[in-house]
Amino acid sequence: MTDWQWVGVPASHNQGYLAMSTIKALFPGAAITFMISAILYGAGTRGGVLALERAELLDFNLYWSWPLFLATFGLSRALLWMMEA
Repeated sequence: MTDWQWVGVPASHNQGYLAMSTIKALFPGAAITFMISAILYGAGTRGGVLALERAELLDFNLYWSWPLFLATFGLSRALLWMMEA
């Protein structure tokens, strides 16, 4: 048994699988974070534990939350992992 068989990845596919799937999960994780952060910040809340932050870029306001990003990234990563298994 190789080190990667316990996560459901065949031994022949363990080269680059984890890296590519992680990169794919960054985009939906960031998009979901932007959307939820903008909705919450627009409603006038700071998000409590989510610690919403506002950044100005040119004439645009961007809203971000690192805890929310980690949660959505983890969810995206898990869904991609389940689709490959």
